Amino acid sequence: MSPEAELMAMISSDVPTAARIGRPRTSTSAGTITKPPPTPKKPVMNPVARPLKPSFIPPAPIRDRRELTRYRKTLVQGRTQEVNRLHTLLAGANRKLGAVAADILGKSGRAMRDALLGGEQEPAVLAALARGRMRAKLPLLRRALEGRLRPVHLTVLAAILGHIDGLDEMVARLHDAIAAALAPFAEAVELLRTIPGISAVAAAAIVAEIGVDMGRFPSHKHRASWAGVCPGNKQRGGKRLSGKTTTGSAWLRAVLTAAAWANARRTTGYLGAPFRRLARRRGRLKALVAVAHRLIVIIYHVLRDRRPYTDLGADYFATLEAERVERHHVRRRNALGYSVTLTPLPPTEPVPACGLGTGIFEGIPPGLSTLYARDVVSRRGVWIPGAGLLPDTTDRCARYRSNRLSRLRSRPHDPTLNGSLGLCQGVLSSIIVGDGRWGER
Repeated sequence: MSPEAELMAMISSDVPTAARIGRPRTSTSAGTITKPPPTPKKPVMNPVARPLKPSFIPPAPIRDRRELTRYRKTLVQGRTQEVNRLHTLLAGANRKLGAVAADILGKSGRAMRDALLGGEQEPAVLAALARGRMRAKLPLLRRALEGRLRPVHLTVLAAILGHIDGLDEMVARLHDAIAAALAPFAEAVELLRTIPGISAVAAAAIVAEIGVDMGRFPSHKHRASWAGVCPGNKQRGGKRLSGKTTTGSAWLRAVLTAAAWANARRTTGYLGAPFRRLARRRGRLKALVAVAHRLIVIIYHVLRDRRPYTDLGADYFATLEAERVERHHVRRRNALGYSVTLTPLPPTEPVPACGLGTGIFEGIPPGLSTLYARDVVSRRGVWIPGAGLLPDTTDRCARYRSNRLSRLRSRPHDPTLNGSLGLCQGVLSSIIVGDGRWGER
């Protein structure tokens, strides 16, 4: 049978074509024609050739400690919310205690709140309960405490204070539990505390989040990527679309960001320098993430090498770019119409660093605290072991004493200022001899 006759027989037949020949059919204006069977698709990739790498999962002991540190952070956040509610409640009753007292949960604030719960409403009586340095603010306290608490305010105040006390107790218990759980990792915690900006609480949280085994990651770059404090790498068609940081661990990022803020306020040290350099060009938030990235890199090497942190100094970047800085300043002088010739200074012998042990302060006159002596010696740079007084010691101490006097007028009861003034007077009337003892002029 010819193909044309076969096609006409299929059209005129009542039996479906698909059922008769086992092939799918397609209707067209000319009739029904058959389609070839689809070809099977080939597998995209061989799963054996490129296995997926497992994600980082801390071991069970680290995960147990992570539950404690995360719950403690949640409780601290809840306590902060209750303190904010307390501020709002007192402000609604026209009691602006927070405008005068830095901490309304201190001893003075607690005494005033207890008096309020006892029914006392007189501002003068409440202000008289102030203690310590708050006594210098009695006139402001009387004005801030002028208001009236209604019964509903007293009910909510009692509930908030009870909740805060309960949260304080729970946080204290968790703190003890975390300290006991981290006892096997005491060495790692102490190593992390050598890094500026990382406190004992932050060190415990870092150990609980990433553990102490840095061999789980090939390099510090992988660790920073897992933490989510490094630039993203979103590309398509050879074009980079976004450099936004990845999600990472929100709990670890919070700890690193808090430590980065602490270093951003430091005028000395290595970690404060990159923040100031980047904040001028990219903004404070991007500079903050950059410092957090440096922190996770430092943490990786400190825990891997089991060595304490060594600060590179605030002028580390200047030494790396010495030639560029020289060219920059020469161009600036040339633009002002000057011809500059750079002549290197002759090499000088290194001056021994000033140690801060308690032994170097033996023989300090009675009444001068070692803490104040450390403050003047370390921050003002007035003494070098074995070199005696520097030429500008008297001027430095005189300026420091003048500054302390100006601040003492506004804070007459500050013991720190009084001690610093006494030390400056002792430096101005004495000299430090070669062995580190005080001697009369």
